[in-house]
Amino acid sequence: MNDEQGDFSEIRTDSDEGGWIPTWYLNEESAHIRNLEPEVLSMSLGTDALWFPNGQVPAASLKAGEQVYAYQEYGDWYGVIASSTDDAPSPFMLWIPKANAEKSGQAPNWFGKGVDEEAAKRVLATAVPSLLVPGTTQERVRKLFGEPTYVEQSSNTAETGAIPITLPVWRYETHTSHLIIGWNEAGVLETAYYRDADGLLNLGQWAGSLAGESYLVPSIVPEWEWRFQSELAYNFLIDTIGDALIIAGEDGGFSGMHMKSNLYALHKRTGKKIWQFDFGPHATMYGMSKDKSLMAILRQDLSTKTYPYMLEIMYTKTGQQAWRHKMDDVHVQGLAVSGNVAAVLYADMLNGSVTENYSLQTWDIRTGKSLWTKKLPDYKNISILSHPELVILEAYRDGYDPEGGTVIALDPKTGKEQWKLEKRHTSMFNLLEDPKGITQSTGRIWTSTTDRLWLTDVRTGADIEQYPLHQEGWYEVLNGQYLFSVILDRSGDEYKFTSSLIDRMTGEKLYTEPGWASFGTIIGDKLYYRLNNYAASFDLKTKKKTGSEYQVHYYDLGPTIAYGDFLVSAYPVSGTVYVLDPVTLEPLGRLLDTRVGGYDITPSQFMQGYLTDIDGSLYIGSANGWFSKMKPIELQPER
Repeated sequence: MNDEQGDFSEIRTDSDEGGWIPTWYLNEESAHIRNLEPEVLSMSLGTDALWFPNGQVPAASLKAGEQVYAYQEYGDWYGVIASSTDDAPSPFMLWIPKANAEKSGQAPNWFGKGVDEEAAKRVLATAVPSLLVPGTTQERVRKLFGEPTYVEQSSNTAETGAIPITLPVWRYETHTSHLIIGWNEAGVLETAYYRDADGLLNLGQWAGSLAGESYLVPSIVPEWEWRFQSELAYNFLIDTIGDALIIAGEDGGFSGMHMKSNLYALHKRTGKKIWQFDFGPHATMYGMSKDKSLMAILRQDLSTKTYPYMLEIMYTKTGQQAWRHKMDDVHVQGLAVSGNVAAVLYADMLNGSVTENYSLQTWDIRTGKSLWTKKLPDYKNISILSHPELVILEAYRDGYDPEGGTVIALDPKTGKEQWKLEKRHTSMFNLLEDPKGITQSTGRIWTSTTDRLWLTDVRTGADIEQYPLHQEGWYEVLNGQYLFSVILDRSGDEYKFTSSLIDRMTGEKLYTEPGWASFGTIIGDKLYYRLNNYAASFDLKTKKKTGSEYQVHYYDLGPTIAYGDFLVSAYPVSGTVYVLDPVTLEPLGRLLDTRVGGYDITPSQFMQGYLTDIDGSLYIGSANGWFSKMKPIELQPER
């Protein structure tokens, strides 16, 4: 869009990015602007600086003897930036007659050591939007700002399902300003992000994959024990057994755009791949035996005309196959492993169509021996829930009922029904988050009715706890004693979140506050969590809150863990991992060359798997193809 008003035009893209610029820059004359080696000029005469060469309207008044910095020229005119504190920084280069200034040396590298940072902020507030435009070369940026403080890898730029591709990202950092530049394959500027401490300029220039960062803090250069480059963009630690790290890989696609998922194992000490299992575009169906020594994996074989399902059992530590079973002429609904029993729920096929004739078939995961098969003729729309102790089904007699189905618990060894609950749901989508999988190990499951959330004893079917459900609200399990409750109010012009901490023993709300609380972690007497996009804490003894500052309409939700003397916190929207002071929650730095992120519906258990401390070692997943083991964090000396 081009909206002209006098000497200025409003320029906007289809995505509504842009703003007002002098109309002269849209004319043919501006094509003759030449870049200069950055120079310092001293004004020999008092001069009105103009918005463009030969203009009529003064933009600023420059005094004789005042220093300015020249970066461009057009005929008899210099394009300059002034660092005077008398006026607000101009968003554009200003133009002065060459005859009114004298050269007095090379312009400073504004991100270099010993530079006046106050002057630098003012110059950069003009230089960044004026000089960093798409198409700028790396050579030009080096002349403008010198060598980058750091170079790191971008987010994944490859298409969904392809091997991840990253491109260089340059970071220029001072105590008060950060400039981040993303390059394309040809080494030409594609995206830029700038921020300074005084708010003179917070610029997401053609932001692309460079999201705004929550904190203006120095980068910390990690020392890696090892790094592994995987075949898919998203990599989350989901389990461990012995020296094997079990990692889920996802391409980040959804629905018809989902191409690949996998599971793979890396050796803790060396980072070498032990095994990998590819699921292709299908659901990732797997489960582990009681001692985790065996893993059941179910996939569909697309290499044959009949598309059979293959149940494969392998040794988790080595990836060696223990046994397999082929299932023809069925449509598999799900896999569950309870104790040492693998259970597959399927519907029969008839003339290429899925019927409503459901069956549940089980095997001893250790031997491959078939245990029992149970037909389920009285139910439709059946799903299976994996639980360590019992096989749990959710079934409907006459199609899906929003009031709930029948939840049935079966003994995995015999198939005998243990208990049954009517008008219940087992799906917790949009009702409950349990990022750490705490409930699975307690012998309980969560179910819901239309108005309440229930914690149910899996052995007896008896309800133990209950919580009211709100039209738009959900809970998060923190541990066996505490829950978050989050409620969304859409009644006004803006979304409003309200969060409460609930003591599960008493049902009491320990506090309520505005904002979206998530990913709570309890360490000793401290609860650490994310509130919208900032770290926060609550002392469970003193009831004191810390770090409640956040931006109302900005949500960057991710896990926080304790590691050594610090907290480490993942911010998937900005793609950054921060190191925080555990007492003040002040950010101490960001881990260089770590990229986390999220796709449309990223399970909270996966998000939790971005950061894991195992025996004093930090394991970090990524959204750009890496999985890494880091040595202890050391804060960088001041640059």
